[in-house]
Amino acid sequence: MKVIDCTLREGNQSPNVIWGNRESYHISQGLVDYGVDCIEVGHPYASKLDRENVGIVTAANPNMSILAHARAVESDITAVKESGANWVGIFMATNKIARSFKFRNKSTDDILDQIEASIRYAKLLQLQVRFTLEDTSRTDLDLQIKAYERALRAGADRICYSDTVGILQPYQAASALAKLRNFFPTSSIEVHFHNDRGLALANALAVENYADWVSTSVNGIGERCGITDTIAYMSNLSFNERGTVSSEEIAKSRSLSQIVHAFGRNSVIDRAPIVGEFAFTHCSKLHRSAYKKSNRAYCWLPDFEGQAGHENVPLDLGELVKTDVEIEPGIENHLTTDSYYSIGQTCTVTQIKPSANDMHPFSDLKSLNCDSLFLLFGCEDGKSGLNAAVFLNGERFELQSPASLFVPSGVEYCFESFSGAGLVINHVLNAKKTRSLMNLRKPHIDFDTQPLSALVEQG
Repeated sequence: MKVIDCTLREGNQSPNVIWGNRESYHISQGLVDYGVDCIEVGHPYASKLDRENVGIVTAANPNMSILAHARAVESDITAVKESGANWVGIFMATNKIARSFKFRNKSTDDILDQIEASIRYAKLLQLQVRFTLEDTSRTDLDLQIKAYERALRAGADRICYSDTVGILQPYQAASALAKLRNFFPTSSIEVHFHNDRGLALANALAVENYADWVSTSVNGIGERCGITDTIAYMSNLSFNERGTVSSEEIAKSRSLSQIVHAFGRNSVIDRAPIVGEFAFTHCSKLHRSAYKKSNRAYCWLPDFEGQAGHENVPLDLGELVKTDVEIEPGIENHLTTDSYYSIGQTCTVTQIKPSANDMHPFSDLKSLNCDSLFLLFGCEDGKSGLNAAVFLNGERFELQSPASLFVPSGVEYCFESFSGAGLVINHVLNAKKTRSLMNLRKPHIDFDTQPLSALVEQG
């Protein structure tokens, strides 16, 4: 089985996640090191940022297969071509639910014609094509076959069976893929299993005799409860084939998981099936639009109401710096670590002396895999008198005490200078601060000095 990792596309649909250029670069490098066979990156027509991310990932990994998402329309497919990706993932649904709520003015024949026409257009642009029949698991078999036949006739290089709402059990997944393989014995088949019932990994392992590809994401990140976890799946494959998973593989797994967890600021427990906060939350624009018409469009429980999530937007780093912090009188300042209490957090207090040349623990460029909070208090009236300059992902900000600075996990930061005197309190949401440090390699693409247009052109 080959693995196409969708962290940079499916993962971008998880609540509170938005991948920027830097995050996309580092995650793609981790995926290449980890040994995935293809990387799926964004939906270029959906946003300028998605187009940029595809160009950056392609430029950084010129020998890698890069796939980008597209609806079965020419504008989306053209955007994929212009982004630099060499594969396009065209998707469309044909079942009764989609025809009732998403494509009310289209007949089945209209949809099949659109699938074929879109794939022929993509082949004219010399793109390799994966066609996904969205919500395959709730589509009649005869309609599945018709859609896949039309896609292959138009030149699709691979077809994808999608359990979009995570409704299948392993024996059902194996049976469905066995039937599909019987109809298409020589075609390349991919599977895409959602984890709404907690069965995505089991389903992916159950179909390895019938499918060629499986789509996954690191930490299983994705819509609602996410999809098959890249690390869990590949680790299971290694164990099944060799009876073991090497220490090197474990180390790579932990590093990759840490990077995605930090950049996504997205706890795995939030996506726990059924009980997780995100289990029935829809954030993709397409999913939210369909949800407003009927929750059934993307929910495996027909009578469960769920909720439409908010639109994910990039972090505005400037909003993280606040200079209007109010301090209640009489509160003591503590130095707290797990050596005192098992609270899983660290709080340090550093005295800043008038000499601006002193080196301090946070003067070096670093990035943490957890959130961190700085509080600045000066020695003068009103806790003023301490000034600092800080860099967040290369952007420079000025702070004047009393002030607070919140640094999200994954953001690179350092303090350039201090002037005046006072205290800096640093609260880190990790028991051992040194273990929370992320060791990110310096990219061979310089985001600060190289124009983004040049990066896209390299792809």
